[in-house]
Amino acid sequence: MNTKRITTMLSLLALLASPTPAQTALEGKWQLVASPMGVEGEGGVWTSDWDYIDFTAALSADGKTLTCHADKFVTRNGHDYPMDWQIAIEQDGDKTRLGWMCDDQQPASALEFNEPASAYAMGGADAADGEHRYIYLLSYNIDTSHEEGMTLWSGWMDKGEQTFTFPQNQQIDGIVSPTVPYSFMIGYVDSWASAKIVKMADDTGVRDIARLPSASSQCFDLQGRRLKGQPQKGLYISGGKKYVAR
Repeated sequence: MNTKRITTMLSLLALLASPTPAQTALEGKWQLVASPMGVEGEGGVWTSDWDYIDFTAALSADGKTLTCHADKFVTRNGHDYPMDWQIAIEQDGDKTRLGWMCDDQQPASALEFNEPASAYAMGGADAADGEHRYIYLLSYNIDTSHEEGMTLWSGWMDKGEQTFTFPQNQQIDGIVSPTVPYSFMIGYVDSWASAKIVKMADDTGVRDIARLPSASSQCFDLQGRRLKGQPQKGLYISGGKKYVAR
């Protein structure tokens, strides 16, 4: 095989390994929209409180992973905790799905949390008091009834879609553990039974006002409180997206 052919083949391989425009479009600002109780009206859920967590995502060189960072992922007893995690990317033609990669080997927060175990809701082991704690982002596996490091895949979405919903039967949990890697839980910092991530449209995190929802859509203020109809002015949230009314 001559040198020219080898060079051409190497160039083609490099091109195939390069991120596609669809993958590159996933970089930038995102928002996690999640509820600890699930979606209102489904599965016997009467009402839902929603969390809106901003984070940024950087694309890996091979286009297969988003490295994500949130300055303020959870707040516990007056402390704001940053988080770092990864989201896997899979493509099938013009369709894309994203996988939230839970990790039981390394904590998502590099900060140590030194409050006593009794400070955590939904669980706690007094014997663990005084030890260092780390926060992991894990999934509750309904098949094994354990918190696990696994990948939660969204459904397949068409090209250009900006909202990816994760399965409700695999909730994302923020777990506090005194061990690295994770071995046992002493409490939750938060737990989401329903979660989706939304790609933000611009640097302000506000959706295009030309795409305002109908007045019949449920609207919330930025603190998650339901509004009586669509406001005439100001920022608000509807369908998991931010809008501005002027």
